Amino acid sequence: MKLFGRSTRRSLILDHCYKDEILDAALAEARDGHVGASMTVLRECRHDPETRMLRADRLGTCLFGYGDQIAKLGHDRRDPELLLVAGASYIEEAWRIRGIGPASTMSHQQKLKFGATLQLALSPLMTASELLPDDAVPWALLQTVSRGLGFTRAEQDSIWTQAVDRAPDLYAAHSARLQALCEKWYGSSEEMLEFAVDTVASARPGSPLTTMLPIAYFELFAAAESRLKPWRLAERMFHDAAGPIAEASRKWRTGAKPHPRSYQAHNMFFAACALAGDREGAAEHLRGMGDRLNPWPWCYLEDDPAEAFHRLSGRYS
Repeated sequence: MKLFGRSTRRSLILDHCYKDEILDAALAEARDGHVGASMTVLRECRHDPETRMLRADRLGTCLFGYGDQIAKLGHDRRDPELLLVAGASYIEEAWRIRGIGPASTMSHQQKLKFGATLQLALSPLMTASELLPDDAVPWALLQTVSRGLGFTRAEQDSIWTQAVDRAPDLYAAHSARLQALCEKWYGSSEEMLEFAVDTVASARPGSPLTTMLPIAYFELFAAAESRLKPWRLAERMFHDAAGPIAEASRKWRTGAKPHPRSYQAHNMFFAACALAGDREGAAEHLRGMGDRLNPWPWCYLEDDPAEAFHRLSGRYS
């Protein structure tokens, strides 16, 4: 917005890229120590894998550091919801230990602690999958565990298959698969991009799975080595991919329905379309964001994600 000829910055809702009042109430209970009561919100969405995945992830993030207590309670009660959250809590704790930089920047102590913490997630997640054999969420979480622990490619492929056999369109499962196929993990840039292109092609109109394409290009950008400044490199790379990104954006916007990952997808597509010079697509996704800022992909462009967002959104003020 412009006031007296000067642009004013948007007020952002940071890292709250969903609208789920029931989840927010559960998180408040969890922060107050009522862990068992907050599991009700997971039980009521056993047949909605997208909502269940989001809630398990957010509860795990909220309760990181309490994995041991939650896992013990879950095993004692044979409670798949508690076990899911224990696994998600261990995953959050492990990735905080690891940090977001390349593995080469980790100390030996970090690597040992990262692996040991991820290892703790295996038992609760495997038990949760046994208690609810049709649930895709334990398998989606196990994708991240298997990647961090360096499972063989065949083992990671099997876990991916288990997840999508139960929930073929699960957003988190596809996002985790794309990460595993990155060159920095166990694949290559070509394989990752092929996966993203194939996912867009097979996605139904209105599905946010089309977001896998801009995610792939942000991974290519993060992996690129160049003398160009990051913003110049990003604009060059996304301008070169403008056509496929615009097509993927339109496919999602055609018949898009409310989805637990919509705000995350709008963040990704706004950044990609704005960098590519697609003003129409960028403007639509900026509106769709509702000023809810997801750290990813903005942290690839600036240390402060909000600064990166303001730099691009200022063009549409």
